Amino acid sequence: MNQPLQFTKTLTITLITISLFCHSIYASSSLESSLRLPIGTQDDTLKRVEIVEGKTNTPIPFQHQNRIDLRLEFEKHFGTDIIKVLEDVCYEKLGYMPIIFILGSCTYAVNEKGELDWNVIGDIDIKVYSDELVSEIQGEKIAINFFNILKTKRNIVVMLEESPGGSRIIDQNQKKFSIDITYHHKRWLATYSNIDYHLFQLYRIDSLCFGDTIMLNEILNKNLLLILKPTIKSYIDVINTANIYASKTLKQLYQLAYIRKKHLEYSWLLEEYKKLEKNFDKDMLKDDVKRAIKSLKIDEDLLFNELWELYIEPQQQNIQYVNKNNRTQL
Repeated sequence: MNQPLQFTKTLTITLITISLFCHSIYASSSLESSLRLPIGTQDDTLKRVEIVEGKTNTPIPFQHQNRIDLRLEFEKHFGTDIIKVLEDVCYEKLGYMPIIFILGSCTYAVNEKGELDWNVIGDIDIKVYSDELVSEIQGEKIAINFFNILKTKRNIVVMLEESPGGSRIIDQNQKKFSIDITYHHKRWLATYSNIDYHLFQLYRIDSLCFGDTIMLNEILNKNLLLILKPTIKSYIDVINTANIYASKTLKQLYQLAYIRKKHLEYSWLLEEYKKLEKNFDKDMLKDDVKRAIKSLKIDEDLLFNELWELYIEPQQQNIQYVNKNNRTQL
């Protein structure tokens, strides 16, 4: 290879490295948090970065990955890809593809085969993150078109409510599923706040994400801490505020186990939930909640380390020049 060309290429890679590392330090310093990145690993090998092709030339260390193939699950249960319908309607009405989050029990309520257990799923919460805040009128138009296509072109039974964004669909077993669509500005995804009202708008590691996922990854990589902080805050809140008199608490606790990839050990929580929905027993519920909390309770720093190893560590090959013995500086 021509030596001047090789030198230029090496210099370019070095400058990108320095820029990314400095940006990470600057961004993390703005967070008011005592959480630290995990340390103590033996391998301090410097890691390379992959450049994402397409919309950006920015190095993307972390990329969100859906743990459930929700498109396939919707296809199997409702006979159509509900997500694709919403993506098409959003693109038509907004003129671009927004970021779409699916929340609720359909993001974690899986059986031992890894398939969704529709017996414990009720609401399907959808959050649309756009470049500009969607007006109430725009939101209603999106919802009306979305449900109209499901009803007239996809043969799904739809029950329209006064607020179209909160209508319901009915499956072949006559079970009703409420679909709640809300709209948010994409800036909230990277705006951490200790105010609980804003917390629900933030990215969660267990969310199922669709639409413009390239934009989502760009936002998340402005600061890697934002990937885990809201999830940890929610985890601790559920543990500290668990309602021992509401059966849905069992689903919330199962979700915590799912986040930590321990859900197979806690499958009994969903079974107990189904029993209590048929025949409520407050003493049984109280015992179940206490048992689960006792085993799921964990220190925040330990939880951060655990989630880092589960979700961030596997993608470390995409992170450029990260010294694994000195992650406290990121």
